[in-house]
Amino acid sequence: MRRGRFASALVTALKGLAVAPVLGRFPRFVLVRLVEEMTDTARDYAKLGSRVLLLGGVKSPAFLRAALDELSVVLPHAQRITFPGLGHSGPDDDGHPCRVADALRAFFTA
Repeated sequence: MRRGRFASALVTALKGLAVAPVLGRFPRFVLVRLVEEMTDTARDYAKLGSRVLLLGGVKSPAFLRAALDELSVVLPHAQRITFPGLGHSGPDDDGHPCRVADALRAFFTA
């Protein structure tokens, strides 16, 4: 990441965590190119007409909070919720899934 090779770092993390086992079947150089191709800047989303719910936690990593900061400014129809006391795993069993579910339910029924 210090070298600015973010796509490569993401592929390393995804393969290491085995979040999606199918990724192990693809050569690294293919996955890195795929991630690079999908990389967008926040400004690319400025014309999005859909309502968007941005969820984050006070304890989330700084880079995720920064991404939400930028997206909440750029997205024309964004609603942002920051959960006190939660991190990135807020929806998981080690977080508080009911709070996250309540926010999702409120957004989608509005």
